[in-house]
Amino acid sequence: KTKRLCDNLNEFFEAQGLDLKMVYFGSLFRFKGNANIDMLIYNLNSRGIYVWEGRNMFLSTAHSDSDCARFLTVVKDSVYELVEEGFLRKKS
Repeated sequence: KTKRLCDNLNEFFEAQGLDLKMVYFGSLFRFKGNANIDMLIYNLNSRGIYVWEGRNMFLSTAHSDSDCARFLTVVKDSVYELVEEGFLRKKS
């Protein structure tokens, strides 16, 4: 599940031309890149996706496919908004 989730987001970030990617090991995953992701984390938290202050996230067997789909939707919607508002910039 973690690989599928991260691969999906990495394809999305690449298609958007962002210097951002997901890195993962087992069920642990996190955002990585040269972009300042403070506003992304804040935006996710405000939309009901809690990101721990250490910024590591985890999937477990308790997370359903619909939980993963919601996470993807919220991340993508947040990224679109933050790019539009100038908080996330595309690669030069």
